[in-house]
Amino acid sequence: MTWQALEKDQLQKMLDVVASKGMSGLFSMGSSQANRMSLPFYRDFALYELKNFATLPVFSMRYLGRTHKGGKDFFYLDSSADPIYQVNKMDGGLMLDQGNVMEYLSFFFSHSSIAGEDEAAILRDPETIPYYEYLSDQQKQRIELEKTNAQIDYDAARRVYSVHAPLYYGGSLVKAVIEITDSGEISVKDHQMLFDMNVKKQA
Repeated sequence: MTWQALEKDQLQKMLDVVASKGMSGLFSMGSSQANRMSLPFYRDFALYELKNFATLPVFSMRYLGRTHKGGKDFFYLDSSADPIYQVNKMDGGLMLDQGNVMEYLSFFFSHSSIAGEDEAAILRDPETIPYYEYLSDQQKQRIELEKTNAQIDYDAARRVYSVHAPLYYGGSLVKAVIEITDSGEISVKDHQMLFDMNVKKQA
């Protein structure tokens, strides 16, 4: 998945929609740029990033936007699950399967949090763990084993995916069971600490 720059006419349409939702003072054609990224779990929606280069640092906002029907539907990703769940219910919205459910989880945790819970993130690259270089070889092997053994099951009767994978959750690295319904609603059903992550830097 890669970012693609919007053409001027596409950018103008997006700015018109953003302005109509009370954000007219944030972006203008002369100082703005927008990029779009396709997402494998949406049929007619993509991830959009709108940037204002008139400010330092550069100001940006992300949206889920429809790629068809004139591109008039844009939903601001406000760090809650609401806009994602709203898009999931729309025509041309979510299309989950076992091949893209992990990508959906990573997207969801990158742009929102589970209601009432701490931020979470699926572990995709062990070396992104804080102080990874100071972990013991045994701890590194445990992380790699959990990542390699990540498992996805589907309960057709309940229409629920169950993902067994390492997860950042509540400020710790845990072995978690995450449930995702066909409509994209997410809940962490079980989690156990892998080990103590309070590793101190060596002098």
